[in-house]
Amino acid sequence: MTWSLQRALFALIGVALVAGLLPAGLVLDRRVATEIEKKARADLAPAPRVMIDREHMAADAMMMHAKDLAGTRDLMPAFAERHGEQVAALLTAVPLANGEEPLAVGADGSVWIGVHPGEPLLSATQQGGNPAAVVLAGDQLRRVAVAPVMRGDQWLGAVGVSTPLDHATAGILAGLMRSEVVLLAQPNAGAALSVVAATTNETLTGAIADAAALWRDTTAVRELHVHGGGRHLVVFAPLGDVAWAAFVRDLDTELQIVPELRRTAAFAAAFALGVALILGSVLAAFLARPVRSLARAADRLAAGDFDSQLERSSVVEVNRLAHAFEQMRSALSARLQELEAANTELGEKQQRLRALQAELIQRDRLAATGRLVAELAHEIRNPVANVRNCLEVVRRRLGDDPDSLEFVELAIGEILRMHELAERVLDLNRPRDPSIRHCNAAAVAREVVALARVGASAGTAQVEIVAAEEAEAAIAPDALKQVLLNVTQNAREAMTDSGQITISIKRTNGRVVVQVADDGPGIPDDVLPNVFDAFFTTKSAVQGVGLGLFVAEGILSSYGGRISAANRSTASAAANPTADGAARAATRTGGAVFRIDVPAAFVDRNAAAPLDSQARDTDATADERESGT
Repeated sequence: MTWSLQRALFALIGVALVAGLLPAGLVLDRRVATEIEKKARADLAPAPRVMIDREHMAADAMMMHAKDLAGTRDLMPAFAERHGEQVAALLTAVPLANGEEPLAVGADGSVWIGVHPGEPLLSATQQGGNPAAVVLAGDQLRRVAVAPVMRGDQWLGAVGVSTPLDHATAGILAGLMRSEVVLLAQPNAGAALSVVAATTNETLTGAIADAAALWRDTTAVRELHVHGGGRHLVVFAPLGDVAWAAFVRDLDTELQIVPELRRTAAFAAAFALGVALILGSVLAAFLARPVRSLARAADRLAAGDFDSQLERSSVVEVNRLAHAFEQMRSALSARLQELEAANTELGEKQQRLRALQAELIQRDRLAATGRLVAELAHEIRNPVANVRNCLEVVRRRLGDDPDSLEFVELAIGEILRMHELAERVLDLNRPRDPSIRHCNAAAVAREVVALARVGASAGTAQVEIVAAEEAEAAIAPDALKQVLLNVTQNAREAMTDSGQITISIKRTNGRVVVQVADDGPGIPDDVLPNVFDAFFTTKSAVQGVGLGLFVAEGILSSYGGRISAANRSTASAAANPTADGAARAATRTGGAVFRIDVPAAFVDRNAAAPLDSQARDTDATADERESGT
């Protein structure tokens, strides 16, 4: 096995540092753990004394409050007359310290308000005392202070205050001593200890209750081992004669800093080892550094990084190699940038090709469907008219036969519906006046609104224009009117009750956009993709055949326009009830919106007619678009 100078130096320094630092680290680790445990015991040892002092101060304060209650105005007459309800009302009206509750006991020992303080305290008040103690009232542990109510030498009863020793008290004591707290009580001598309140988990609480039977009479800090719960330090403090407070600290939690110290020491040792290795290998790395830099640059180049720095070397051969590598990297970077630009351009062209392909497919589908349906409609229109004429003759000859007349009327109605269907299909390919190639979209919209208002009845949706920008559109006025009438009629039929249909017009980017929005139920998501298909309808058979929107899309396509449908959901109009019509339309919630987009017409002042934005080069091109070819 061969060793380089750099590797040998690394091994020597590493062995020396490990041999010196490892024993010192073990000794330091043990010493730190011992000192932390001693500190935890020292912090927990004063807990009984602090608890006793706190109880004395609390008892003194409560005795003062009890004495103040005994001097409440009108209290002595109420006690003398044994009016318990009046005593309770008087004591309830007296403001007390936070958490304190009043109590009153009559001369016969009956409790008028609060808890019973216990016979020892009552006996003390009969002797004129003002005692305070911790008592167990039912299943509650309470701190009680009482004072006598006297008339001369006659003892009339006792009043006082009490505060509960519960989970809130345990939480306060835990924060005061920075430890967990368990409050224990013994109802009478020989009875088992019961847990009143605790900030510990159930397992640890049970272990402390068991340990209290042995350690409650001593204030020394003891170590408690809980099965599955680790090591704990426990010290007990008495609360009168019937209760104890256990202060608990988790040694495992206290010693959590030890692993962190170990990691810090290990990091410091590793840092020292690294510094020593670096200093020891400076000379060996002087010659190898440029080669390593070149190797790193090659690795980064493989990962796609072309900007890594190359170190220059005083060795001529290494410097020439770095220069050649730099030239190769620059050439490769330039080629990759050219390739990325070509890929981006290709992606954009492919995206445009997909869009054009989809549009061509849609146009071919519409054209084929339109031609087929138009031929079919043309062929059936004349026979339908002949059948209707025959039925009219039959109806006139029937005379007073009501049953036959009813059937004839039904047949004529169905024939008329077939004739209307044929006429609507023929609208797609019916020739229009080629000299009319533009219209004022706002004027056409106003005509549609006027027609809608004339045919409107009570309880139906109202049509209004909320924003109308005067704009010349490259579409015949009768064609645009037919499209708008189809859309508004569909919106009216979709709304089950009265509402509003709003039309807005604007000109943007060489296009005229007419938007028809309603506040009806909207279009279901599964229906939305099919609304422009021929013979697709959600209406009943007697209300529609599904050609209105199909015809509208065909008309607009022949003029280079398009129509789209969507649902809307915006903020409620109630948020701004004073807004104008356009603002109210923008803030309604729900409904459907149809967007009609046609080329704008640019008026040539020297010509007889305006030219649309997509056909300003030659009149022939415009005529071809007008005829739909």
